[in-house]
Amino acid sequence: MTRSAEDLALTQSPSVGSHPSAGSADDVLVVESVRKRYGDVLALDGVSLRVQRGELLSIVGPSGCGKSTLLRAIAGLTTIDAGRITAGGRVVVGPGVWVPPERRAVGVVFQDLALFPHLSVADNVAFGLPRPRRAASGNRQRVAEVLDLVGMTGFAERYPHELSGGEQQRVALARALAPEPDVILLDEPFSHLDRNLRVQVREHTVQVLRAAGATCVFVTHDQEEALAVGDRVAVASAGHFEQVDVPEHVFHNPATRFVATFVGEADFVTGHADGAHAATPLGPVTLASPAQGAVDVMFRPHEVTFEPVDADDRQARRDGANAVVRKVEFRGATVLHELQLDDGETLRASVPHTRSAPVGSRVRVVPDPGHPVAAFRRV
Repeated sequence: MTRSAEDLALTQSPSVGSHPSAGSADDVLVVESVRKRYGDVLALDGVSLRVQRGELLSIVGPSGCGKSTLLRAIAGLTTIDAGRITAGGRVVVGPGVWVPPERRAVGVVFQDLALFPHLSVADNVAFGLPRPRRAASGNRQRVAEVLDLVGMTGFAERYPHELSGGEQQRVALARALAPEPDVILLDEPFSHLDRNLRVQVREHTVQVLRAAGATCVFVTHDQEEALAVGDRVAVASAGHFEQVDVPEHVFHNPATRFVATFVGEADFVTGHADGAHAATPLGPVTLASPAQGAVDVMFRPHEVTFEPVDADDRQARRDGANAVVRKVEFRGATVLHELQLDDGETLRASVPHTRSAPVGSRVRVVPDPGHPVAAFRRV
């Protein structure tokens, strides 16, 4: 989790929902106006966030946006200069207050899992229990309970080197769950797994966390993972939160151009908005939010389709044969086409491989988003 000071910068953008709402009894984790400076770098600049009981919040952003700094501050692995963090209704850091990491009711699953190679699975899990509980008679029962919860019953006497990557991840999760913490922090816990295994382990992990009723903050740089896992998604960029919202809104109605292009492939065409609708080269579209004047309208490749037309078919041209295929990229089940509109603008369309068109083909482009689209004021 080590980063340079420059990589750890995370400031707050108050205009896009990073301020917490009014306090609630269901708020298990509350981060209030937290500041942290590394030399000349203001790493955390008044960051605020609230996570409710049983919620799984994903924090996603590019490398160096500061995701791990916030986790380290919550876990007590780094100090803060100002602000307050409350976990489970208890202030763990604030003016005149500092609760050491081992006394915070916060569980952590690290990127490298951090299992002890000389300890058995059972002893690794038991190590997550507070010291008094490790020697208690109920220790073995609790270890057995969480190993059963993560599907590792029968592995108690094995050692980490005898486990697969997915099994090691389950042990790390069991260790974090064992003391029944108020909050569990997961710092890119699947990044060491290959893609297919990562999806399987991720799905199982989310299932376990839901079953345990855990409150979680999950950090990742994988956009699809963040959307699949989080009840809400916080998108971080260049030291601030761009948007904090439910996954559907983040994907379909991004608050900024950065969010639009970071959480998925996105293209923009010029348009003129008049309230809830906008005129574009592809025809009229309904907007997710009212706008006026010159705008750039977002389309994702899967929201665009096309029909091949004959260049000599004048009727087709009148109906809108308005683009040429400039590039084709085979992606297995789908094929991505780069299309150049007659006005020179470009956008991409992802269609089934059975409907692919060769480079140079003239096509009629048809927007098919299935929902109102996002638009941004043209600057």
